[in-house]
Amino acid sequence: MMKIPIVIGILALVLTAGVGMYATDFTAYLGNNPETCNNCHVMDAAYEGWFHSGHAKVAVCNDCHTPHATIPKYIVKSQSGFRHVSAFSTGNIPVAIRAHESSREV
Repeated sequence: MMKIPIVIGILALVLTAGVGMYATDFTAYLGNNPETCNNCHVMDAAYEGWFHSGHAKVAVCNDCHTPHATIPKYIVKSQSGFRHVSAFSTGNIPVAIRAHESSREV
């Protein structure tokens, strides 16, 4: 008898997560396209600086800001994404954007 509410709760959670991922184009953030990093207007200056530099011809954001090994790369991307969503959602966006410690170590 208790299994039905648990199953309904799990299905609701999965549905909510799925709709959220679809609505936010979540999978784009798993890739390497620098335009994805520029989705947030506070990154405009950083993106423009990269785009107009010679660096743009040889590297993308993830080449310098995430580890190259697959699992560590997605751990850092997840941590960074959580910080970015938190900052954007709360309006606590720093005036000067700096790489986080985990990104600088790469």
